[in-house]
Amino acid sequence: MSFFKKIKALFTKGEKTLLQKQVRAGIIILGVILIGLIVYFAIVRPAVTKVTKYVPELLDGEDIYNENIILIEKYRTRAEVESIEIKNDREHYKLIATDPGSSGTMFYIEGAKDISLNANNLASVVTHSLLLVTNSPKLSVQDRVNERATDEDLASYGLDEASSPVFLEVKFLDGTSYKIFIGSKQPTGDGYYAMAEGRRNKITNEDGTTAEYHVIYSLTTYVATDFVDKGSEALISTLVLPYYSSSIYQPSDFLLERSAGDGYSTVVRIHTMKEEEQTTSGQTYILDHPKGYIVDESTFSSFVLGSLEYLAAKKIVAYGDAVHDPAVYEKCGLDLDKSRLDAGTENCVARLTFDVDNVTPSNTDFESGEYKLYFGSAYYDDELGGECRYAYSPYSETIFVVLTSDFEYVTWRAVRYLSARMFFDNITSLDYLELIDGDTDIRYTINGNYLTYHVDVTKATDTSVKIMKDGEPLTFDVKPVIYKVGSYTQTKFEGEFENFRRLYYVLITREFAIDTDSEGEIPAEPSRVVSIKTTERDTNETFYRYDKYGERVVEDGRYVTAMYDGGNIRCHNVKLTTTGLSGGETVLTYDTAYYDETVGKFFLKEEDRADSNYKPKNYKIDSEGHLSSWTYLSGSIEAEYTETLYSFKVYDVLYDYTDPDGNTVKRVNQTYCCVVPSVTTYHYKLNSDGTRELLDESTEVSDGLYMRISQIDKLFSDSGKVVDGVEIDRFGAN
Repeated sequence: MSFFKKIKALFTKGEKTLLQKQVRAGIIILGVILIGLIVYFAIVRPAVTKVTKYVPELLDGEDIYNENIILIEKYRTRAEVESIEIKNDREHYKLIATDPGSSGTMFYIEGAKDISLNANNLASVVTHSLLLVTNSPKLSVQDRVNERATDEDLASYGLDEASSPVFLEVKFLDGTSYKIFIGSKQPTGDGYYAMAEGRRNKITNEDGTTAEYHVIYSLTTYVATDFVDKGSEALISTLVLPYYSSSIYQPSDFLLERSAGDGYSTVVRIHTMKEEEQTTSGQTYILDHPKGYIVDESTFSSFVLGSLEYLAAKKIVAYGDAVHDPAVYEKCGLDLDKSRLDAGTENCVARLTFDVDNVTPSNTDFESGEYKLYFGSAYYDDELGGECRYAYSPYSETIFVVLTSDFEYVTWRAVRYLSARMFFDNITSLDYLELIDGDTDIRYTINGNYLTYHVDVTKATDTSVKIMKDGEPLTFDVKPVIYKVGSYTQTKFEGEFENFRRLYYVLITREFAIDTDSEGEIPAEPSRVVSIKTTERDTNETFYRYDKYGERVVEDGRYVTAMYDGGNIRCHNVKLTTTGLSGGETVLTYDTAYYDETVGKFFLKEEDRADSNYKPKNYKIDSEGHLSSWTYLSGSIEAEYTETLYSFKVYDVLYDYTDPDGNTVKRVNQTYCCVVPSVTTYHYKLNSDGTRELLDESTEVSDGLYMRISQIDKLFSDSGKVVDGVEIDRFGAN
């Protein structure tokens, strides 16, 4: 029997088994369920959907969004906008389209055309002003709050004139516009009451008369907030300085000044060592003020410059012309009067000036040049979560807020910028070292380069008096021992000069007690003086050798190197008078040239394409692997160079002591002394015949810092050992 015949038999007359009865009942139940599903999907569900997708009849000017949501105004594109005007309790401002009609239309704030805006925040305001999304005051269908509001009803929505509601007015290129008023927040918190200016709902009464009513909407909170709660400062870009990236770590000038009542006092001034200044000390930054100290490069680079790499404000307070309003800037502890700013006579808490004009950055957004930041008072901001400080940037014309912790260095004393090391320079630049106290009067005068160093030892107070040893003037000469390892030439150094080299190492490792503020009286005269004279010279360098194909030369499985001996005076502002191609006299200028004292001639360095290092022009390499021949400049030459005298005066620190008899006497602190540096810079003109002319000199005396007496004691006692021929331990404590 077929399947369908069996099914038919279940519903025909005749006696049925229990199983057949159960199967027949199951089929009937399945049939009922199937019919129910068909009815649901064909009739019930569409009816329900029709209710949930209820679309109200639109009034003139309205639009529909996402199938059933009312837009207060018809949606228009950004490219059609001419201006957007907003007025709330905070301010009244207008956005003007900069490139109307284009898909990339941007905006500026009227009266502040040069102020950069935050693209994301601006996009939010523009989008929400065009997409006026409402939400339903009812749960079942999308509808308006009140379609028959009278003039008297407006007050209950905060939309009457007396309530001074927020308004938004958008004007379009085709001459049309709309104005939206935003009133009170709904009790449920999910929307604000709003209405469109001039929109009326015309109702025809049963008697044929007509009446006009205001139409009240519920404007979605996330749309309304952009107009109700925020001022134009929310649109301002928080990037208050150009984006420097890694270029900020190469400032040609960094100057921090703080208010001294009437004007500013300089805290620190630092610049990045220029290319022509390299190779003398291995430092990256040079401290121009206070003189006589060394920059703590780690702190300065990471903590100070790092804060400026990408400076985004936590909050914008004011922008444009408003920043120069005394009612605005005085509350921030700033003095931003335009005339005083132009004259540099303003009086803020601190002023920071920095210049990154000496670098060529890789990022195209980089803007080089000098920039200033002015810092005002600090305050606590719960919203930002800590102590904050007001600041002003002329670049962005904004008063903004930063966390104090990010700009803590603005309040630092100069000592926080300093390395503990008293002095550091390559021995190549050393002219002489003097040590003077009650028992010591000595000068070590050095000349030559690392292969030819020679030291004469004389009295410091009278250099014509030579220090004698075994009936002969005391001198130290370097003794290079050159030997070969396979095909390689190597050099080691022996002799008495090495003991003097250890003394120099002791000199450059003396350290201040940076964190010590010892109290006491400083006598009028120092107990010791350490003086160091230096000249700008280049130092020896080792280079890889390259073949004509630009590949490193390899012998015995090792790269072959060449040595430049250095020790030549680095000169600036070089003028070479020579005969031109036409036969007449011509003057050539160079930023940097080098003077070889052994031959009395100048030469230039140029970048070697093989390794990008600067080397003498047209150099040759001798059999010992040294650069020994290059091209010298010919003609009449004038150049300038600098000599520097560092003088460290060491003062005892006196304190009051009451003896057993009750007498107050002065005693010397046995732990600390005070070291006061002064720096004298001599600026010379050097001629091609070797004659020198002093152009100018200047001296700067800095505040003193404390140092452990044992540090100075070791320098003097080790000097005595060097004179006596006793080998010193450069690492050992005193």
